[in-house]
Amino acid sequence: MKAIEFFSGIGGFNQAARRCGIETVAAFDQDLAANQVYEINYGLKPSCRNLDSIAAEEIPDADFWWMSPPCAPYTIRGARRDEKDTRAKSLLHLMALIDRRKPKIIAVENVVGFGDSIVLKRLKEEMAYQGYDSSEMLLCPTQFGIPMRRPRLFVYAIREGYGRVVRYPQPVPNANELTRLSDVLMSLPTEILKVDESDIERYGAVLNIIDPFEPGQRAICFTSGYGKCWKASGSLLRMKDGTVRRFAPVEILRLLGFPDDFCLPENLNLTKLLKLIGNSLEVRSVLFVLKAIKDNLLNVSD
Repeated sequence: MKAIEFFSGIGGFNQAARRCGIETVAAFDQDLAANQVYEINYGLKPSCRNLDSIAAEEIPDADFWWMSPPCAPYTIRGARRDEKDTRAKSLLHLMALIDRRKPKIIAVENVVGFGDSIVLKRLKEEMAYQGYDSSEMLLCPTQFGIPMRRPRLFVYAIREGYGRVVRYPQPVPNANELTRLSDVLMSLPTEILKVDESDIERYGAVLNIIDPFEPGQRAICFTSGYGKCWKASGSLLRMKDGTVRRFAPVEILRLLGFPDDFCLPENLNLTKLLKLIGNSLEVRSVLFVLKAIKDNLLNVSD
């Protein structure tokens, strides 16, 4: 099965897809740094083409469209402007191309607030009109036993004649996965990650500081603002010596299900890496959705 990853970021979809026999043949993203990370790790260079105006003929043939569009239109921080937000324009434009390209499978990942959006309502209407059977999943890494909250809505659809969407069982925690935050910590130079006491005093009321060695602790969702914003952008760690630090990029990648050999270019600074990773996907959740889709397929050949 061949897939296209729209809004590809650092390749969370590709990471999951390759684990279940799906080949990503094209990717699209306008962030040059994200594209650098993607190409280094997957050998595929994403296109920087603006998806607001891409023509149907510019999209390669593929069985599967995966889309992880910007979440800001559906968040409180983004003022929930929904379809009026210019950042929703690219997804709306791709929706208009479904009839022209007719992928067999469509999947969209976004924040929970996407679930009651006008954009999603339009997407469902368009997919139903084009003969797709669709369903939704609300997944969080905690369902897999991972000590991090990152609830996300997954909407997926299969075109008539290629499968039928049926109810899929809920995830079951994997005994071999990370279960404690201390499991993700690495022996790294942490000076650059330390948080100044003055910042803790100033922003303490909005900081989520956790002890990774205390059983049952969970990190809150990491966002693209983790490297520069204090409020609700991700957890901080209280270490055994009493200091407070951020999670390192590689530690967040572990929580997100990326392998330890995932490569991060040395030319990208800490703030940029944290932004890219905060925008990424949780790989286990994506893999769960892909397995559900594959189990629902009758046939993906013409």
